Amino acid sequence: MKSKIAILMVSILLISVISAGCIDNQDEDVETIQVTDMAGREVEVPEDVESIAAVGSGCMRLIAYMEATELLAGVEEYEQGDPTGRPYAYANSQLSEHESIGPIHGGDMELITAHEPDIIFRASSAEEADDYQERTGIPTIDLSIGDLVENRDELYGSLELIGEVLDREDRADEIIDYIDSTIEDIQSRTKDIPSEDKSDVYVGGVLHRGTHDLRSTYGDYAPF
Repeated sequence: MKSKIAILMVSILLISVISAGCIDNQDEDVETIQVTDMAGREVEVPEDVESIAAVGSGCMRLIAYMEATELLAGVEEYEQGDPTGRPYAYANSQLSEHESIGPIHGGDMELITAHEPDIIFRASSAEEADDYQERTGIPTIDLSIGDLVENRDELYGSLELIGEVLDREDRADEIIDYIDSTIEDIQSRTKDIPSEDKSDVYVGGVLHRGTHDLRSTYGDYAPF
């Protein structure tokens, strides 16, 4: 009886070693590139990315802008619900059909790992990106959501970074050119209007890490 158990254990060990060797060989065959993410981290990623995860506030919006939702291995639970307040979700209704990779603002590392994305895009910080990469073993790229006013360069940098990783640089350029031309058009239409003749307007229901009521406002609202 003991000899049979010993033989079984050895067999299991050999299978594990062989499997590990196969995995290592597959990893060695994958061509990679090195990119610098928005936190200044050097990250080695597959040259040909076929599957991604996107977690953290605003990250999915950038992936939708880049027309890369077909690469998603799964979505945060939030994306499966009511799309109110998320125009990109209305334009990409298929997001609700994806499997869950955990709760809003970060997902669940075990669920993300189980879905085996090639890379993780995460809108967070260098520390959190390092933590995700170390604990999942999946290359994790930090993005900065930015805005259309003071932090527009961060928004553009993230779009260009996604374009570099997913080989969609043309799409990133298209979005950036559209934003710049739209802002230029609005500014040209209003440049000759004296400040005293401009209307006073209150904007409510501004999103910030989720939907809010009319009391949620922003003094430097970009469209104004």
